[in-house]
Amino acid sequence: MLARKLRIPAADAARLIEALQRKDVIGAAGDDGAHPVLVPAEGAAAVLDQLRRTGDPVTAALRTDDPDPTVTAGAADVVQEPTSEEAEGLETDEDTAEPMDPAAARGLVADWLRHRHATGNKPFTASDPELTIVRKKTGNGRTWTYNVLRELTAIGVLKDSRSGGSNKTWTVVDLSPLDEDRELVPA
Repeated sequence: MLARKLRIPAADAARLIEALQRKDVIGAAGDDGAHPVLVPAEGAAAVLDQLRRTGDPVTAALRTDDPDPTVTAGAADVVQEPTSEEAEGLETDEDTAEPMDPAAARGLVADWLRHRHATGNKPFTASDPELTIVRKKTGNGRTWTYNVLRELTAIGVLKDSRSGGSNKTWTVVDLSPLDEDRELVPA
């Protein structure tokens, strides 16, 4: 539970527990697995100061002082919407453009496959960096990518296989269906 609470690896949490036991901050685990706290609440600040000075492994996990201890929140508190200035600081650089026309988007994927085939690139996954760039240019999500790859597999352009477990890979096998005047039909 400590590892989840502090968002650290389990091995680090175990070392923290051991160090806290050595410093007599917590006791040995009881039948229920809980470690009793041996330091009274009134003495906690002094123990923290002492631990920070000693350089114990616990020190690495102790957080810095709260920059604004007057700001508190509980589970029942209402979450306040950010101000417009705060909201501007929370915006990402991700392109929020409308998705490209479906035919043009599929054409971009087809062009990428032709380029990939011409350069002799081997099998790829849906998370291939070049394919991810193409997907982002189209303004579509990962589900769209999988649907297009499924369509291209159905018409014989690609062959899919599983490599080393759960990763699905695709290989370009025949580009001629891309050259025909046919519209891809969603699978």
